[in-house]
Amino acid sequence: MTKRYTFSLAVLLCILSSTLFAQQLPLLHQFRESSLYVNPANISSDYFQTGLSYSAGATYRYQWTDVEGAPRTMMARVEQYAPEKKMTWGAYIINDETGPTSFTSAYFRGGYVIEMDNEMLLSFGLAAGLAQYRVKGSELFFLEPDDIAKVDFVKIVPDISLGAYLYSPGKYYFGLSVPQTLGIDLTYKNEVRDFNIQRVQHIFGNAGFFVHINDSDFFEISSWGKYVGGSPFNADFNIKYQHGTGFWVGAGWSTALSLRADFGVTLLGGKFETDNMLKVAYAYDYNFSKVGPFFGSAHEINLSYAWGWGY
Repeated sequence: MTKRYTFSLAVLLCILSSTLFAQQLPLLHQFRESSLYVNPANISSDYFQTGLSYSAGATYRYQWTDVEGAPRTMMARVEQYAPEKKMTWGAYIINDETGPTSFTSAYFRGGYVIEMDNEMLLSFGLAAGLAQYRVKGSELFFLEPDDIAKVDFVKIVPDISLGAYLYSPGKYYFGLSVPQTLGIDLTYKNEVRDFNIQRVQHIFGNAGFFVHINDSDFFEISSWGKYVGGSPFNADFNIKYQHGTGFWVGAGWSTALSLRADFGVTLLGGKFETDNMLKVAYAYDYNFSKVGPFFGSAHEINLSYAWGWGY
């Protein structure tokens, strides 16, 4: 069985199962640069590190590199934290393609921040938008004649996400979010048959704390937990060393049996006396699970820019 056949068959089984419950949202390794996508209550890490209140970025992820039609994810975002108004806002668009299936989503989000007595921040966020799902049935080859494989299916649905974050700047943070809060029904019917893909609620939790070496260098130790009904709980554990605002390196491990490594560098600005910062980062994932075929590693690149004093 070739790798192409293995992957096509796997996609086929996912698409045509009567109800699909699994990890349905694409996951990006550099979560501090893409946390807005997972948790609408996010406050950009650039603000806590440099005082810059505006942040924008773009991420590209290529997963399962040994397989034709492997997942490719692209995301672009912009966000701001306005401490004087106790508000956060932002918008993002994400596109994910896997073989004959793909989706594109666009969201706006807003959040309110409560400043607590002990210098802690508690934020609540809501994201709302539209998601377009596409299945190119004409590219599927493993169904019986006259089945739904001849149909190209497109559906646009509304979607919302909820989230909360607790920050103690420079010390620790906790986050909890529920993407696809309402769930999405992608039922399609024709005169021959119908299929049903349920986009279900996800539950994401994350936590992290900082170990400071001096005024500018620190280690950030963090973890992500992800749960979808009907699929195993998955957790990531990560450690990152940050050298001032100049560069950082990190590594991680997942209970899905993958190892991660990432590094990044600041190309422009980044210190408190400057009013902008340009960063580029790269992440690599390697799956060492012995169950099933090896689909290949994953590569992810991120470019971000922050500007505007927030303090």
